[in-house]
Amino acid sequence: MSNAGEHHLEMLHNEMAKAYLHQSLSCGQQSISCVVHILLAVLYYKSGHYQSAIDHCKQALNQCDSEPRNLSCIGAEYLPQIDEIVDAVFGLILLYQHVQLEALNSNAKFQPDCVPLRAFTTKLLACYLCSKCSAVVATKGNTTNMYREHLLQTKSALLSDTLLFRVAEIQLDECTRVPVEQARTDDGGDNASSPMDTSQLVTTLELIALEKLISSRQNCIPSSFPL
Repeated sequence: MSNAGEHHLEMLHNEMAKAYLHQSLSCGQQSISCVVHILLAVLYYKSGHYQSAIDHCKQALNQCDSEPRNLSCIGAEYLPQIDEIVDAVFGLILLYQHVQLEALNSNAKFQPDCVPLRAFTTKLLACYLCSKCSAVVATKGNTTNMYREHLLQTKSALLSDTLLFRVAEIQLDECTRVPVEQARTDDGGDNASSPMDTSQLVTTLELIALEKLISSRQNCIPSSFPL
């Protein structure tokens, strides 16, 4: 499949994931609502809908403290690819694990019930996403200070949480704010509690169907025939 086709397929997967997560919220699954809001914030951040991402981050921050302890962190295996900063943090964590287990010949074994190193505290991941999105849409208030306060108040912050904050702090200090008009809007999807706008999902489905049709047509017609 072409690069454009792969991009549209990824868009389709993301839009379907949004639809599923919104459905889970509408069904009233309060026990996992914080994690659902985090995942929705990631997907909206990836698609450039920054205000919706901020709204879901705020919902997550309001609900994370009431979540069960086993949902206070979210592992890398449950997250879609977010951005280069998160990839870099996970890369450093993998290097740390390699040095600890191989280079130093450590006999320490990670217990199954321990929090994995390649994970983030849900509340702090929400702060990271909120800071990144707020820098784009030029939201009032210093979200970096809010992020720092939540990190300091977290009793058992992970190594990945600290690394992510430090890298994000450096980048946010150096970056230039993008004017509000350059950020994408959500066409009514800014309110995190409102139903999902399915127009993007429909458009992506049409693009995927068209690409599949063109590909099948090219395979069925002899090469000597003009398309």
